[in-house]
Amino acid sequence: MDPLSILSAVPTIWDFFRRLLKALPKAITSHSLKKFFGKHFFDNKKIYLVLDTYRDSRPRTDNRYYKDYPNRGKGRQPLIGGDIIYGTFAPKFVSLFESKFSDFRKGQFNVVIDEEVDTVMDATLVCYGSSDSNLKTFDIEKEYGGKYYEFVFGNNRRRAFKMKGRIFEFKQGTPAKDRAVLLKIKNPNDKEHSLIVCAGLSEWGSLAAAYYLVNNWRTLYKDYKQKNFCLLFEITYGQFENANVLERITEEDIDK
Repeated sequence: MDPLSILSAVPTIWDFFRRLLKALPKAITSHSLKKFFGKHFFDNKKIYLVLDTYRDSRPRTDNRYYKDYPNRGKGRQPLIGGDIIYGTFAPKFVSLFESKFSDFRKGQFNVVIDEEVDTVMDATLVCYGSSDSNLKTFDIEKEYGGKYYEFVFGNNRRRAFKMKGRIFEFKQGTPAKDRAVLLKIKNPNDKEHSLIVCAGLSEWGSLAAAYYLVNNWRTLYKDYKQKNFCLLFEITYGQFENANVLERITEEDIDK
Protein backbone atom coordinates (compact mmCIF):
# COMPACT_ATOMS: atom_id res chain seq x y z
CA MET A 1 0.00 0.00 0.00
CA ASP A 2 1.14 3.50 -0.76
CA PRO A 3 2.72 5.05 2.38
CA LEU A 4 0.80 8.25 1.75
CA SER A 5 -2.47 6.28 1.74
CA ILE A 6 -1.57 4.66 5.06
CA LEU A 7 -0.78 8.03 6.62
CA SER A 8 -4.00 9.53 5.33
CA ALA A 9 -5.98 6.67 6.92
CA VAL A 10 -4.46 7.17 10.38
CA PRO A 11 -6.81 10.05 11.42
CA THR A 12 -9.84 8.00 10.35
CA ILE A 13 -8.70 4.96 12.34
CA TRP A 14 -7.91 7.10 15.35
CA ASP A 15 -11.32 8.79 15.12
CA PHE A 16 -12.97 5.35 15.07
CA PHE A 17 -11.17 4.23 18.23
CA ARG A 18 -11.79 7.58 19.91
CA ARG A 19 -15.53 7.23 19.35
CA LEU A 20 -15.39 3.61 20.48
CA LEU A 21 -13.63 4.55 23.72
CA LYS A 22 -16.13 7.33 24.30
CA ALA A 23 -19.12 5.01 23.77
CA LEU A 24 -17.76 2.12 25.85
CA PRO A 25 -18.50 3.52 29.35
CA LYS A 26 -22.09 4.30 28.35
CA ALA A 27 -22.51 0.81 26.92
CA ILE A 28 -21.22 -0.75 30.14
CA THR A 29 -23.54 1.44 32.22
CA SER A 30 -26.50 0.55 30.01
CA HIS A 31 -25.77 -3.15 30.43
CA SER A 32 -25.58 -2.76 34.21
CA LEU A 33 -28.82 -0.78 34.34
CA LYS A 34 -30.61 -3.48 32.39
CA LYS A 35 -29.28 -6.20 34.68
CA PHE A 36 -30.11 -4.27 37.84
CA PHE A 37 -33.57 -2.89 37.05
CA GLY A 38 -34.89 -5.29 34.42
CA LYS A 39 -34.75 -6.19 30.76
CA HIS A 40 -37.22 -3.48 29.69
CA PHE A 41 -35.47 -0.61 31.43
CA PHE A 42 -34.89 1.13 28.11
CA ASP A 43 -37.99 0.39 26.05
CA ASN A 44 -40.76 1.18 28.56
CA LYS A 45 -42.70 -1.98 27.74
CA LYS A 46 -42.91 -3.32 31.26
CA ILE A 47 -41.37 -0.93 33.74
CA TYR A 48 -43.57 1.25 35.92
CA LEU A 49 -43.02 3.93 38.54
CA VAL A 50 -45.96 3.23 40.83
CA LEU A 51 -47.27 6.14 42.90
CA ASP A 52 -49.23 5.83 46.11
CA THR A 53 -52.63 7.52 46.27
CA TYR A 54 -55.26 8.44 48.84
CA ARG A 55 -58.97 9.16 48.70
CA ASP A 56 -60.80 11.97 50.43
CA SER A 57 -63.17 10.47 53.01
CA ARG A 58 -65.56 13.43 53.00
CA PRO A 59 -68.83 12.96 51.10
CA ARG A 60 -68.89 14.91 47.86
CA THR A 61 -71.67 17.37 48.62
CA ASP A 62 -69.83 20.55 47.66
CA ASN A 63 -66.48 21.86 46.46
CA ARG A 64 -63.83 20.40 48.75
CA TYR A 65 -61.08 22.92 48.25
CA TYR A 66 -60.56 26.62 47.76
CA LYS A 67 -57.92 29.05 46.54
CA ASP A 68 -57.32 32.47 48.07
CA TYR A 69 -56.40 35.42 45.82
CA PRO A 70 -55.10 38.10 48.22
CA ASN A 71 -54.82 41.64 46.80
CA ARG A 72 -56.01 40.57 43.35
CA GLY A 73 -59.54 41.86 43.22
CA LYS A 74 -61.29 38.59 43.94
CA GLY A 75 -61.77 36.60 47.07
CA ARG A 76 -61.83 32.92 47.85
CA GLN A 77 -62.55 30.76 44.81
CA PRO A 78 -64.04 27.27 45.18
CA LEU A 79 -62.27 24.31 43.57
CA ILE A 80 -63.87 20.98 42.81
CA GLY A 81 -60.72 18.94 43.39
CA GLY A 82 -60.30 15.24 42.82
CA ASP A 83 -61.30 12.14 44.70
CA ILE A 84 -57.79 10.69 44.33
CA ILE A 85 -54.96 12.59 46.02
CA TYR A 86 -51.28 11.98 45.25
CA GLY A 87 -48.46 11.89 47.77
CA THR A 88 -46.83 15.25 48.43
CA PHE A 89 -43.43 14.18 47.09
CA ALA A 90 -44.68 12.04 44.18
CA PRO A 91 -43.48 14.57 41.55
CA LYS A 92 -40.03 14.62 43.16
CA PHE A 93 -39.90 10.82 43.12
CA VAL A 94 -40.59 10.78 39.38
CA SER A 95 -38.12 13.60 38.67
CA LEU A 96 -35.34 11.66 40.43
CA PHE A 97 -35.64 8.86 37.90
CA GLU A 98 -36.21 11.06 34.86
CA SER A 99 -33.25 13.35 35.54
CA LYS A 100 -30.82 10.59 36.53
CA PHE A 101 -31.46 8.21 33.64
CA SER A 102 -32.55 10.51 30.79
CA ASP A 103 -29.19 10.03 29.00
CA PHE A 104 -29.72 6.28 28.82
CA ARG A 105 -33.40 6.05 27.87
CA LYS A 106 -35.67 7.08 25.03
CA GLY A 107 -38.85 8.68 26.28
CA GLN A 108 -40.23 9.01 29.76
CA PHE A 109 -40.93 6.34 32.34
CA ASN A 110 -44.40 4.85 32.60
CA VAL A 111 -45.75 6.69 35.64
CA VAL A 112 -48.93 5.15 37.03
CA ILE A 113 -50.98 5.14 40.18
CA ASP A 114 -51.23 1.86 42.03
CA GLU A 115 -54.80 1.20 40.87
CA GLU A 116 -53.75 1.32 37.21
CA VAL A 117 -51.47 -1.70 37.65
CA ASP A 118 -53.68 -3.48 40.15
CA THR A 119 -53.28 -6.90 38.49
CA VAL A 120 -49.84 -6.37 36.92
CA MET A 121 -47.02 -8.45 38.39
CA ASP A 122 -45.02 -9.60 35.32
CA ALA A 123 -43.05 -6.36 35.04
CA THR A 124 -40.51 -4.21 36.81
CA LEU A 125 -42.41 -2.23 39.45
CA VAL A 126 -40.75 0.59 41.38
CA CYS A 127 -43.22 1.34 44.16
CA TYR A 128 -43.24 4.61 46.07
CA GLY A 129 -44.82 4.63 49.51
CA SER A 130 -45.64 2.11 52.21
CA SER A 131 -48.28 -0.60 52.04
CA ASP A 132 -50.68 1.69 53.91
CA SER A 133 -50.93 3.88 50.82
CA ASN A 134 -49.61 1.88 47.85
CA LEU A 135 -51.50 -1.22 46.70
CA LYS A 136 -48.50 -2.69 44.87
CA THR A 137 -46.25 -2.23 47.89
CA PHE A 138 -48.91 -4.12 49.81
CA ASP A 139 -48.96 -6.92 47.21
CA ILE A 140 -45.17 -7.25 47.17
CA GLU A 141 -44.93 -7.26 50.96
CA LYS A 142 -47.69 -9.82 51.30
CA GLU A 143 -46.35 -12.23 48.68
CA TYR A 144 -42.58 -11.84 48.90
CA GLY A 145 -41.33 -9.08 51.19
CA GLY A 146 -42.26 -10.52 54.56
CA LYS A 147 -39.08 -12.55 54.68
CA TYR A 148 -37.03 -9.37 54.51
CA TYR A 149 -39.01 -6.94 56.65
CA GLU A 150 -42.43 -6.49 58.21
CA PHE A 151 -44.55 -3.35 58.40
CA VAL A 152 -45.90 -3.51 61.94
CA PHE A 153 -47.23 -1.44 64.80
CA GLY A 154 -44.56 -0.47 67.31
CA ASN A 155 -44.69 -0.05 71.07
CA ASN A 156 -46.53 3.27 70.76
CA ARG A 157 -49.08 1.71 68.37
CA ARG A 158 -47.66 3.68 65.50
CA ARG A 159 -46.31 2.18 62.32
CA ALA A 160 -42.78 0.73 62.39
CA PHE A 161 -40.54 -1.60 60.43
CA LYS A 162 -39.37 -4.93 61.80
CA MET A 163 -36.16 -6.47 60.50
CA LYS A 164 -34.08 -9.29 61.97
CA GLY A 165 -36.29 -9.27 65.05
CA ARG A 166 -35.75 -5.58 65.80
CA ILE A 167 -38.41 -2.85 65.76
CA PHE A 168 -37.50 0.44 64.05
CA GLU A 169 -39.90 3.25 64.95
CA PHE A 170 -40.15 6.92 64.09
CA LYS A 171 -38.04 8.78 66.66
CA GLN A 172 -39.47 12.00 68.00
CA GLY A 173 -37.08 14.74 69.01
CA THR A 174 -35.05 17.59 67.61
CA PRO A 175 -34.35 16.57 64.98
CA ALA A 176 -36.88 13.78 64.47
CA LYS A 177 -35.71 10.57 62.77
CA ASP A 178 -37.73 8.74 60.13
CA ARG A 179 -37.13 5.13 59.08
CA ALA A 180 -37.40 3.67 55.58
CA VAL A 181 -36.76 0.50 53.62
CA LEU A 182 -35.45 -0.17 50.14
CA LEU A 183 -36.43 -3.65 49.00
CA LYS A 184 -35.27 -5.10 45.66
CA ILE A 185 -36.07 -8.65 44.67
CA LYS A 186 -36.16 -10.64 41.47
CA ASN A 187 -39.72 -10.81 40.19
CA PRO A 188 -40.81 -14.43 40.77
CA ASN A 189 -43.21 -14.07 37.83
CA ASP A 190 -40.36 -13.15 35.46
CA LYS A 191 -36.79 -13.32 36.78
CA GLU A 192 -35.63 -10.74 34.23
CA HIS A 193 -37.77 -8.11 35.98
CA SER A 194 -37.44 -6.60 39.45
CA LEU A 195 -39.84 -5.67 42.23
CA ILE A 196 -38.66 -2.60 44.12
CA VAL A 197 -40.16 -0.86 47.15
CA CYS A 198 -39.16 2.58 48.45
CA ALA A 199 -41.16 3.01 51.65
CA GLY A 200 -40.83 5.20 54.70
CA LEU A 201 -42.82 5.73 57.87
CA SER A 202 -43.43 9.19 56.42
CA GLU A 203 -43.02 10.56 52.92
CA TRP A 204 -39.58 11.88 53.84
CA GLY A 205 -38.49 8.30 54.33
CA SER A 206 -40.05 7.09 51.08
CA LEU A 207 -38.32 9.86 49.14
CA ALA A 208 -35.01 9.17 50.90
CA ALA A 209 -35.14 5.48 49.91
CA ALA A 210 -35.83 6.44 46.29
CA TYR A 211 -33.03 9.02 46.33
CA TYR A 212 -30.61 6.43 47.71
CA LEU A 213 -31.62 3.93 45.02
CA VAL A 214 -31.21 6.38 42.15
CA ASN A 215 -27.87 7.76 43.34
CA ASN A 216 -26.30 4.52 44.60
CA TRP A 217 -27.57 1.94 42.12
CA ARG A 218 -24.02 1.32 40.82
CA THR A 219 -22.78 0.42 44.31
CA LEU A 220 -25.87 -1.67 44.96
CA TYR A 221 -25.32 -3.56 41.69
CA LYS A 222 -21.66 -4.08 42.54
CA ASP A 223 -22.50 -5.35 46.04
CA TYR A 224 -25.53 -7.49 45.25
CA LYS A 225 -25.58 -8.04 41.47
CA GLN A 226 -29.01 -9.60 40.89
CA LYS A 227 -29.46 -10.93 44.42
CA ASN A 228 -32.46 -10.01 46.52
CA PHE A 229 -31.75 -7.50 49.28
CA CYS A 230 -33.36 -5.03 51.64
CA LEU A 231 -31.80 -2.01 53.33
CA LEU A 232 -33.24 -0.16 56.31
CA PHE A 233 -32.41 3.52 56.74
CA GLU A 234 -32.56 6.24 59.32
CA ILE A 235 -33.29 9.71 57.92
CA THR A 236 -33.22 13.04 59.65
CA TYR A 237 -36.73 14.35 59.10
CA GLY A 238 -36.69 16.85 56.25
CA GLN A 239 -33.31 15.75 54.86
CA PHE A 240 -33.97 13.03 52.31
CA GLU A 241 -30.51 13.29 50.70
CA ASN A 242 -28.73 11.78 53.72
CA ALA A 243 -29.93 8.27 54.48
CA ASN A 244 -27.94 6.26 56.99
CA VAL A 245 -28.05 2.47 56.58
CA LEU A 246 -28.96 0.88 59.93
CA GLU A 247 -29.56 -2.69 58.83
CA ARG A 248 -29.42 -4.88 55.73
CA ILE A 249 -30.54 -8.35 54.78
CA THR A 250 -30.00 -10.47 51.65
CA GLU A 251 -31.43 -13.65 50.21
CA GLU A 252 -28.39 -15.46 51.60
CA ASP A 253 -29.41 -14.41 55.11
CA ILE A 254 -32.92 -15.70 54.44
CA ASP A 255 -31.64 -19.08 53.27
CA LYS A 256 -29.50 -19.66 56.39
